[in-house]
Amino acid sequence: SPTGIPQYNGKPKKKHGCLKGCLISVMAVVLIIVGIVLLWPDGPRNIELARGKTIEKTSVDQAGGIIDAGEIKIDIPEDAFAKKTSFKIKTREIKEHHFGDAFIPITPVFSIDNNDRRSTEPMTVTIPIDIEDDEFAMAFYYNKDGSLEPLPLIYQDSSQIVAATTHFSDIVASKISIEELMALDIDTGFRPEIDDWSFANYGSQISPGGHCAGQSVSMAYYYNELKAAGDPGLHAIFDNNTQQVKTPQFDRDDSLGIRLASVMQKEGDWDGYHFVFLREQIHRQKYVSDRQMYYAFAYSMHLTGEPQMMGIFVREANPEEEIKLSAGHAIVIYRIAQGTMYVADPNFPGNANLTIPLNGEVLGPYVSKTSANKPDRLYNSYSLIGKTAIFDYSKMAGLFSEMNKSTQESKIGNGLFGGTSYSIIVDIDKNGNYVLAKNPELVVFDEETKNKIKNKYETDPDAPADWDKQDYMIIVLSAGASNQGHVRLYSGTTELARKQTQSNTNMVLFVPIRGGVNDIGMAFYDRGTVVIDGDTYYDDNIIHFHRIKVENGEVDLTGNWEGTFQFIDAGGLMDYAQWVGEIIAKGMMQGLAPAFGVDMPSDEEISQAVRNSIEVNEEAFEPFPMTVNLSRIDKQNYDATITITTDVESIYETRAKYRDGKLYFTMVFEDGSAAEFTMNLYDNNVLAGEFEIKLTLFQSVTGESILYR
Repeated sequence: SPTGIPQYNGKPKKKHGCLKGCLISVMAVVLIIVGIVLLWPDGPRNIELARGKTIEKTSVDQAGGIIDAGEIKIDIPEDAFAKKTSFKIKTREIKEHHFGDAFIPITPVFSIDNNDRRSTEPMTVTIPIDIEDDEFAMAFYYNKDGSLEPLPLIYQDSSQIVAATTHFSDIVASKISIEELMALDIDTGFRPEIDDWSFANYGSQISPGGHCAGQSVSMAYYYNELKAAGDPGLHAIFDNNTQQVKTPQFDRDDSLGIRLASVMQKEGDWDGYHFVFLREQIHRQKYVSDRQMYYAFAYSMHLTGEPQMMGIFVREANPEEEIKLSAGHAIVIYRIAQGTMYVADPNFPGNANLTIPLNGEVLGPYVSKTSANKPDRLYNSYSLIGKTAIFDYSKMAGLFSEMNKSTQESKIGNGLFGGTSYSIIVDIDKNGNYVLAKNPELVVFDEETKNKIKNKYETDPDAPADWDKQDYMIIVLSAGASNQGHVRLYSGTTELARKQTQSNTNMVLFVPIRGGVNDIGMAFYDRGTVVIDGDTYYDDNIIHFHRIKVENGEVDLTGNWEGTFQFIDAGGLMDYAQWVGEIIAKGMMQGLAPAFGVDMPSDEEISQAVRNSIEVNEEAFEPFPMTVNLSRIDKQNYDATITITTDVESIYETRAKYRDGKLYFTMVFEDGSAAEFTMNLYDNNVLAGEFEIKLTLFQSVTGESILYR
């Protein structure tokens, strides 16, 4: 906790039950499971392979060409590679696999090495197969981490599979009985309102026609990679950017996510070759029937356990069979059951009632739109986009690393979006000049400072008529901010005003503020146009949203504050259990392995088995009631009585300190561990923030708390 804050031991009136202990099950039980699991390790070696055999070595230049290795054929279009690229293809027979009964490999694993070069145009891969009419087959990547990943399906019949990709690794084809596939209830665990973004697909300055593909691929990435690693659900975590108070009915303040989706839309060229490829190679010719597409999604989700991204179009055909495609859109399929595909649609965040039915041989139709503020369209053409096959996933990790930063610190979209620079007059110096704070996130006005600013502007012709009665904050927008667009001013989520911005001169905004803490928001917009199917739409395209906490005069937090606390990340506790489990498991296996006649597992296999065996009590991540009673000692310090309720009620007494818009306090438990709280004050009546419980020098458990006056 911050220096200077007194630390007091908590005085629990009743012993708390499962504040920490309920997070993870009894270690002894875990270790029994570990011992069993280690005998059948299921780590990265999900396929046991024979020695490889080279079947082709060649190269292609900028002109492209066809590599026909007999067992596999690769069609490389012109300009796919800027320079000569070598290819080496090996086959490796499958000795054994651990993917279950639904994975029936019908080819060896093809290891294709082209020095990890990604093509700028999608390539097609044709694999000869031999399956029955009542079977379905697909091609999959077999990744280095031991996972499977579907390749976008272009064509499939009983004798061949044609798939698309822009990069190579190991590829294998597998089949399944159609009867078995149709009987499956496939649920990846992804849920709208938990795992989708919290904002709608309205578009932005750099993606005025919408950012549906960037939004879909990024929420699938977050679920597959970050949530799977222990991060909380996407929907709430970045609502209102990095602010602790969430605004689920107001999505313009989700600008970091909007910018991330827009960058993915633009840099991924989703409006360019990706959708051109989908139109020309899949949707236009209708090589893959709706029923086959249903099979492709079902099989992909069953084998990977991951939601899959779908590209959709409106497809029209006249009697001469000339096909017209329009209104491209991207969505995520997260569950399939009884002939129904469940949809997460960027146009309708949080809506769990969207589906695409398989009616006989026809999917849908599905009603959506190109972006959230455009007319409804009846979609009837569908494709599996895949995960990394035609998209470079590597960009995503860097973008999400910027999501936990403030809107001023985050670099997402910098250099692509227009400027949103602003300054605030925070004082008048001794020479009568303005003192400006550039892009501040916190501004504090005391009475002396307010009076100096009021006196300076008293005779200014632009000052509001009630300047002498109402407190105002003065914002100076830099010339060129918003590129001839406008800025919308908010108090919380309530709009105060809209002002046209100027391209050639600074602009002064007078923002009314009340006593105490004000939560002022600024949304920057650019005026743009987008043409869809020949119709021109004029949109206000968002650039960014900034929040400024304004502390106007003295703040008194005295009184009762009621709300909840909630564990968010138990990764530290998981790591601690992992560390202990590995030590004991290694000792156990040194005796067990010889006794059972098996090889001693590797450190990697032991680590994976321990991780898989740790059981987390999900109930511990539900919100628990919390009450804080504050009694003021002086301007900054308070006596605090904290009541928390898990399975029993616990009461702690401590000291709290308020400084620069934040309240700090620490609860010390009976075992000596402590929960350190940092709470932000919003609009005088909400305290929201985070807490951390230190377990060891390097491990901790974190969570969030929100309290209302």
